[in-house]
Amino acid sequence: MGNGPLFHKPKSFLTARQVLYTCIFLGVLQFVLSELNVGLANSGGVPAAGVVIIYSAAALWFIKEMSICLKWARAVLTAVIIIVMIIYPVIVFRELKTNMLQIVLLVIQYALQIYAIMLLYKKECTEWFNSIIYNEMLP
Repeated sequence: MGNGPLFHKPKSFLTARQVLYTCIFLGVLQFVLSELNVGLANSGGVPAAGVVIIYSAAALWFIKEMSICLKWARAVLTAVIIIVMIIYPVIVFRELKTNMLQIVLLVIQYALQIYAIMLLYKKECTEWFNSIIYNEMLP
């Protein structure tokens, strides 16, 4: 097993990563429930499905980049999460096409995202992100 920060991730990062994976799953689940509730044509259609796929793929990529100790990925993912947390409820509630289960899932997802961000910015996690310079990892 290797040594160094890439191989010894702090528990707060490992927990945050799992929480973020859960949030991605909840986002996809919300989309599927919306489709089952009102149908693809009435819930944003193919463009909405594309947004969910792109957002999920981007989030997975940012998590992967954070796993190799890239601090910029943490900052960008945090910004994206905050922007989506502000915009998404406006769109959902404006359309009034949500049911109580979707609202509960949204609240759970938001709570988990806030928790993950808090974990990513804990002292041990920040020290881990600051412990390696990307250029040192290049061959």
